[in-house]
Amino acid sequence: MKNSDALRILKPYLDDNSPSDLSWSANPDCDFWFSGNKLANQLFHVFATRSDGSLIAVWKKDGLDFELCPVVLLGGEGELAVLGDNVAHAVALMAKLGSMSFMVFIKTTENEKDAISVSSDEEEASLLEPDEEFCQWVQANLQTESPRNLSLALSKNIARHPGLIARCMSMLG
Repeated sequence: MKNSDALRILKPYLDDNSPSDLSWSANPDCDFWFSGNKLANQLFHVFATRSDGSLIAVWKKDGLDFELCPVVLLGGEGELAVLGDNVAHAVALMAKLGSMSFMVFIKTTENEKDAISVSSDEEEASLLEPDEEFCQWVQANLQTESPRNLSLALSKNIARHPGLIARCMSMLG
């Protein structure tokens, strides 16, 4: 599914429900996250926020067409991660996370190899409280299932889309 189609479908649902602690963001800018660096607004298009100050944004990476760009977390505590290859995959991952903090899985680090704490399926089952209603909505409306192992999905996402942490750190000065 194209990013623009997923965003068009997602907006009314977020406006009416705030699932998994997500709210639609009317402001696509994120330069404040980068201490006023205006280049950030050219690289990241914010479409959702969480109550902890985290931003969920399409990463306009390496000149890719917007429809093919991955989605990232610009965390409220400085966490950085690639949430999915596109909007639908990222939203499915967040439905699995529910309202839990990303900090359980994502470490604030400058090394992408150390950014994600990978846990077993059993460990995750004891930690996670997926938003089941949101998971079902994502599957029905975005035709995407939540990942079986959230931390493993995060690890694979950052490996498929390297450079996020270095790019963000360079813009922070």
